Amino acid sequence: MSRFHYGAGRLAMLAILLLTPLALLHAQTVYEADAKGNAIEGTATKASCSGCLDGEEVTGIGNGSSNYLRIKNITAATSGTYTIQVFYLINGSSSFTIEINDSSSSGPTLNLTGTSTSKPASTSFTATFTAGSSNSVGFFNASKAAPAVDHIVVTAGSGGTPPPPGQTATPVLSPGSESFTSSASVTISDSTSGATIYYTTNGSTPTTSSTKYSGAITVTATETIEAIATASGDTNSAVASATYTLSSSGGGGTGCTSPCKTLNDVYTTLYGWPDNSPPGNAIAYPKSGGYPTIHNAAGGSGTFADPFTFATAASGDNGGQDPTSGEEPVGQVVYYPKFQKYFILEDECSGSGGSTGPSPGDSGNCEKDWNSGVYHFDLWLQSNGSENSDDVENCENDLTSNGNTETFYIGPPSGETVNTTPLYNASTGVCWSPS
Repeated sequence: MSRFHYGAGRLAMLAILLLTPLALLHAQTVYEADAKGNAIEGTATKASCSGCLDGEEVTGIGNGSSNYLRIKNITAATSGTYTIQVFYLINGSSSFTIEINDSSSSGPTLNLTGTSTSKPASTSFTATFTAGSSNSVGFFNASKAAPAVDHIVVTAGSGGTPPPPGQTATPVLSPGSESFTSSASVTISDSTSGATIYYTTNGSTPTTSSTKYSGAITVTATETIEAIATASGDTNSAVASATYTLSSSGGGGTGCTSPCKTLNDVYTTLYGWPDNSPPGNAIAYPKSGGYPTIHNAAGGSGTFADPFTFATAASGDNGGQDPTSGEEPVGQVVYYPKFQKYFILEDECSGSGGSTGPSPGDSGNCEKDWNSGVYHFDLWLQSNGSENSDDVENCENDLTSNGNTETFYIGPPSGETVNTTPLYNASTGVCWSPS
């Protein structure tokens, strides 16, 4: 049984996944437009292209701000200016509005002409990137159809100049400096073959006597990580640094320790009675159907004993217990610190998005997001069918996350703080607002 949660004001969500560079040639890195996990949104789609680098392009960009491509997780060795060469396809003329790092004011407008829809032409522009792998380039055209995109080539500029001969490359911390609400997972990499990385978290400059990096670092308090890399026959690298700030605005949650798992970067949407097809509170995995769930219809009170229903992608395939088919198994209990409420996976979602679109984007489809490696949880809004559908939709949009930015506890302890205020009060039409 499939649930389709359609909200007229919801657009779509973007799927994001780490991109692996295809080639490294003299400080150049190639990023394919059609790579798995790219932001391919709205009418934008992958298509065959005989003259493209890997035989595919992304077309259908433009004719609206929700139809776009965003290439994510572009790595910069250090902060500074980089050259972006865009390989595009068009028979005629059109343009792109470029967004750098999700900022609509940071990129140029590219006015382009071409004579082929099978053999790419190219143009170049410069962009300012920050050190790390959280950079992005977005391609938009709000008013007309834009060219198709084959790939981009990022070339080191003033900020990305390779290290001098004989010096180990500067390590890259991913993500770069950011704020978080419960914990952050930081990885450190280095492009020099065989390099060993050392780091500190106490503000001191790292040396070869510092902690040796061996895997992802879990950050649970505000701290600065600094790192160097060494390689046989080379001098030590320059110091890389990033600051991770614990935010106090993340709601409740006393913490999540094993076997509880903290899941970051979740795209969060809401759904109610009007969004189901047909409208109602039926769920894909009712308790009466033999599933390890609590309810026979969407509901709950948000407590550990009676969590609210939530939906996600294809979790019920093969009896609901196949971990390869969905994001979490049916019956999984989670805790959302921002809302201070517990939820249980009892439903399946095939379409949910935000009215203004999250950053990095919108696809509106839980299964599409999951296939691209993005967690997407759709939470029940406590709707009962008696309310005004516009009020329900407005509340859903107000509570939808701005991109895949939210933190959940998977398999949480029972003692987390619970806020008993309804997310949506059907009697009064009042939508809850997290503090």
